[in-house]
Amino acid sequence: MVWLHENLLISVAPNGLVFVKPTIRRAILSKMLNEILDTRVMVKNSMGIQGMGHSFVKLQNSRQLALKYIANVTYGYTSASFSGRMPCAEIADSIVQTGRETLEKVRVPICTFNTRQSN
Repeated sequence: MVWLHENLLISVAPNGLVFVKPTIRRAILSKMLNEILDTRVMVKNSMGIQGMGHSFVKLQNSRQLALKYIANVTYGYTSASFSGRMPCAEIADSIVQTGRETLEKVRVPICTFNTRQSN
């Protein structure tokens, strides 16, 4: 479980890895991924502009998919120990375990809501 220690300004990931809060120091990987994902959102939003032709929308869709792939490869690269350039399996494990924990937290309310809607 990710928890924040208010006095120390840290986050502890499910695998025990400790991170400082972004207000203390923002990681380069975080900065890079945020920039890529923000750009992807911008490109996706441009696809909805009225009056743009089919070829423009197709081009923008290709661009946003490329940005998505870059973000996914960047994450995957952190756990790629064979490359020897930037392996950090602990970060990759932390991302996966935090995501899994988040999904498990929202699963219960969603299932409860769906059960109530069915009755």
